[in-house]
Amino acid sequence: MHLYSRNPIMAQTIYGTSVLLILQFVLSSVQLQKASGLPQIPAIFAFGDSLIDSGNNNYLTSVAKSNYWPYGCDFSHGPTGRFSNGKTVLDFLGEKVGIPDLPAFADPRTVGLGILGGVNYASAAAGILDETGRHWGGRISLSQQVINFESTLDGLKRMIGEHNISHYLARSIAVMSFGSNDYINNYLIPSLYDSSYKYNPPEFAKFLLNHYTRQLLLWSVFPSYLPLVIQTSSILILLPCQKALYSVGLRKFFTVGVGPLGCIPNQRAGGQAAPGRCADYVNQILGSYNEGLRSLVAQLNANHPAAIFVYVNAYGFLGDILNNPASFGFKVIDRACCGLGQVTCLPNVTPCGERNQYVFWDAYHPTEAVNSILAQRAFTGPPSDCYPINFQHLDSLGAPNSIRSPERTIAKALDHFHMPLGSFFNNFEGAKLGEWAEAKEPWVGTPVEPFYFHQCSKEAELEEANACLFASQRACNLVRGRLSSKATVLVSYRSYSRSLSALY
Repeated sequence: MHLYSRNPIMAQTIYGTSVLLILQFVLSSVQLQKASGLPQIPAIFAFGDSLIDSGNNNYLTSVAKSNYWPYGCDFSHGPTGRFSNGKTVLDFLGEKVGIPDLPAFADPRTVGLGILGGVNYASAAAGILDETGRHWGGRISLSQQVINFESTLDGLKRMIGEHNISHYLARSIAVMSFGSNDYINNYLIPSLYDSSYKYNPPEFAKFLLNHYTRQLLLWSVFPSYLPLVIQTSSILILLPCQKALYSVGLRKFFTVGVGPLGCIPNQRAGGQAAPGRCADYVNQILGSYNEGLRSLVAQLNANHPAAIFVYVNAYGFLGDILNNPASFGFKVIDRACCGLGQVTCLPNVTPCGERNQYVFWDAYHPTEAVNSILAQRAFTGPPSDCYPINFQHLDSLGAPNSIRSPERTIAKALDHFHMPLGSFFNNFEGAKLGEWAEAKEPWVGTPVEPFYFHQCSKEAELEEANACLFASQRACNLVRGRLSSKATVLVSYRSYSRSLSALY
């Protein structure tokens, strides 16, 4: 039976029944999670490269594919496009929160109810930069993955409604795994890419992180329905504006750093490593990126109290295994279980027999056994592994606006200026600050990260989209007069800036 009907009453009935079925499905899933004690995040949205790709490249014209045996030889579904003998880190993390086997975005079956638990957009050979990995053929870069997510978002809005989508996204987790290919399939191949001629390692790391940040936060200051107009010498070019992951509603970000690439078989076999050693130069240049990503996470958390960003120390995870393989049950760390050193596994080639004793499955990727260990550390690890919180803690939190309540944020700011909260509200003529005291979810006891205190003035954030915590320049001036300080007012995250009435 078709959903379309010439009879308007019948059409309404069918449509209403469909909506009810979707809502019933969502509610029953939540009830099942509560009854079973499983965490209650609604979805995981994964963005990244071959470390977490679950089959998107199967649908591309690309050399970077793994939908053939021996890939997946230990996976329950066989070869699926995962670059492993079995499960990826993302598979293990998904299992821990009751969302196993995220569907690949490019799979035609990833539609309807199948997207409610999240989608995997990751693509082998993809990077932060669009040009990264082009010598492999087709791949889906970070910027295109963000666009694909917007497509999914349209489908979600149709199913669960515009009024429910904000809370759904705020409770979901975005897993971000990028950077590796921007080095091994870009910067470290000077014969194909000019990035190493343009930038020294610290400059390249900064270049990558600037691009990364734009995709995480806000790509364009214009409304999404307005095109960006570029005037050239002879023509006008209209480009559609692209929103970024934060701007469309995601609030929990699990960002994975780059592992010790100098130790993967591909780099060991490249001639830069001494016998029995990793390629030290490769590992050294990664420091600028990983340290920069961790600093970026700290800065984003300080500036964006409506969200939570996590840095995952992948370099430390894998480094511990490589430095002490026996303590983790591994014997072979310098060569792959399959493949010929610098390439991926060839079709139908018999892999090693004792796969649980190998760190690397092919020239680039870890075995399922290593992925299991990495996932466990990401799930329960201390701040040295996952900063500032691990995946389990991130999963257990509600929507991030409950992480740092507005009232607690203001109290912290006023404590800095030695002003009582009550006095602050009483002296605020006409400003709609009462709304800040109404946190819709209880304070959950999460430690408050340091907040930035800025001068609230015409040349500061105030003129940029009304970013001042307080609703107007008049209110801002009132506070400056009360506190008599050069750096007077806490400037809050820009999601708060649109208007106080629009807060969660």
